[in-house]
Amino acid sequence: MDHFVLVGEHTVVDKQNKLMWARTDSMNDMEKWVNYQDSVDYVRTLCDKKIAGFDDWRLPTRDEMDTIYNESYALKDKFEKDIHISGCFSPGGGFSMIAQQVSGRMRTFVLNLR
Repeated sequence: MDHFVLVGEHTVVDKQNKLMWARTDSMNDMEKWVNYQDSVDYVRTLCDKKIAGFDDWRLPTRDEMDTIYNESYALKDKFEKDIHISGCFSPGGGFSMIAQQVSGRMRTFVLNLR
């Protein structure tokens, strides 16, 4: 059973892990690939716009990011290839995710959703 639920137009809630996700990603919204700093700026824009009424959006941690992937899910990315995230998310997004950098370390984690 899918533990992700579409809540309103802009958010998906993960009931199992008690997380809220933006329904769209930077590929949906900006139609371009982004690096880590672009991702941080994108999240800041979500906060500034108060998407879904919230101004505390952030990049996921590495562990949180891992909870979104499930091989049994199949949603089409921008290139019409399957990505393994819930159908509650908006189709046509990117096929990878960036996590928060670990404090004090110059390491960025990327999750391939294919």
